[in-house]
Amino acid sequence: MKAKDVYNKESGWSPGHTITIAPGPKLEIGVARGGLFKVSVPIENIGGGEATNVQWKIKLKGGAFIGKETSGTETIPGYGEKTVKSKTIIGFGATTVTVTAEIPDGVSDTRQQNGFILLFFINVKPGG
Repeated sequence: MKAKDVYNKESGWSPGHTITIAPGPKLEIGVARGGLFKVSVPIENIGGGEATNVQWKIKLKGGAFIGKETSGTETIPGYGEKTVKSKTIIGFGATTVTVTAEIPDGVSDTRQQNGFILLFFINVKPGG
């Protein structure tokens, strides 16, 4: 680096410095898991910057009588993970679980998996 003043006087070169720019936040939704009354899903920030105001949603299409949609907001640190959970789900039949996560600057991810609801037990197929 060099400095120059208004009179065109220049300094000598400074010693070199390494500057590392960490990657910003990047969201990745993991495999949704079923169980008793709920679905849980890990949301990972695979970027170096903190992901603030992550708006997430778990939505079930088909099968659910109660608990078809749950949403919330989280902050996920760089290279960190949060597991989000649905509200209580009760129903019967085949369902499609869609999970979305988005931060205000447009970084987002979506995952969809098939499953089956048997009253209060939710079985979600890991492969989609």
